[in-house]
Amino acid sequence: DGFIEEDYMEGGAFDQAVEKAVNSLFAVEPYATYRDYFRISTVAVYSRERGATVKNDMASVPKQNINSVFESVLEGGNSTGVGCNYSKVFRYAFTVPGVDKEALENTTVFLLINIDAYAGTCMMEYGGRSVSMCPMGKDSFGAVVIHEGGGHGFGRLLDEYRYYQTSLPTEEKEQIDMWRKQDAYYAYNLDLTGDRAKVHWSYYFDLPGYEAVSMFEGGCMYESGIWRPEEFSCMDDNRPYYNAPSREAIVRRIKKASGEVFDMEDFIKNDKVKAD
Repeated sequence: DGFIEEDYMEGGAFDQAVEKAVNSLFAVEPYATYRDYFRISTVAVYSRERGATVKNDMASVPKQNINSVFESVLEGGNSTGVGCNYSKVFRYAFTVPGVDKEALENTTVFLLINIDAYAGTCMMEYGGRSVSMCPMGKDSFGAVVIHEGGGHGFGRLLDEYRYYQTSLPTEEKEQIDMWRKQDAYYAYNLDLTGDRAKVHWSYYFDLPGYEAVSMFEGGCMYESGIWRPEEFSCMDDNRPYYNAPSREAIVRRIKKASGEVFDMEDFIKNDKVKAD
């Protein structure tokens, strides 16, 4: 969003943005190992103006109103929130050959937003559709692509960072449970139990090479009442590393979308354990 006609010349601003996004995502495991499972398509849509609307002044861009085709809006100020016209994004996604309603549930839509600002949001739907909104901050774009698109959009992972020094509210626990009835591996990087014997990643505790996997309280923006499997991971601070259960969830979705059966032993054999 926010690219004008001249940005779409071969090798121009849009092509460069796509190349950086693709290279960033597929440099990180497990996407690097399973890259051949993915088909990448681009949709070029012209905006009247470059950029995106910003509600409140940001460090890199002031408050502004921009006429962009997908109506991207950055909250600005101290927020990293982004919104857009999701219905219009999905309509254009359907122009990609082979993408119908069923296919879109296994397709991650990246909306690359032509603005130098640190922000990012992924809109995830119950059925599997998503829009990963990735503003092109000079120093943050690649990390935002990995977090929003690779983590939320495709992996259906939730955030692991903590803002509030309180326990995860009951209604949020109930929502996680509800979504897991639709997708057992939704939010697989988090668990609502602090019992090591019952947590769904206990399989890793005795596996050589997975010593980083344990129990760390806090996630989904809250300090307590929810547990994450490793102390640090992409869904916490955007580092180019997904923890082991996150990698497993991503590969499970790759296999499911490809019509293949996930095999845990095969996953472990192919898993690249590299934490920065």
